[in-house]
Amino acid sequence: MKLDNELILKFFSLFTDLPDAELLKWKSLCENAGNKIWSLRKNGVNIKRNMERLCSAAAACAYCDYVILAGGGTGSSGELRVGDISVKESSHKTAMIDAADTRAHFLAEVADLIDVPTGFAVSLAECKL
Repeated sequence: MKLDNELILKFFSLFTDLPDAELLKWKSLCENAGNKIWSLRKNGVNIKRNMERLCSAAAACAYCDYVILAGGGTGSSGELRVGDISVKESSHKTAMIDAADTRAHFLAEVADLIDVPTGFAVSLAECKL
């Protein structure tokens, strides 16, 4: 039994509020996050009973990656413009910090179910920006 990729995508959609058509573009990101959480699970964890908790943690990890990747299109001006909407680099950095805090919260919620390896950055404060 693996984690439920559709459930991960459902939780990811709650974090991102993306329309369904856009959401599918990020499906592999969610699957990769699910595989990462699956690989960190402790022996003897009842996956079926803890599926929602594990999938929400995977979705939070995918969300953090999404925020980082979505801001990767900033040019030298430090601004990303899509139609009438623009995002300045400083607001993107704030979004990255918020996403990392979300990820840290959800990973803490499954700390009894997974082994987080030494050196795994749980919060953005632990990452080099």
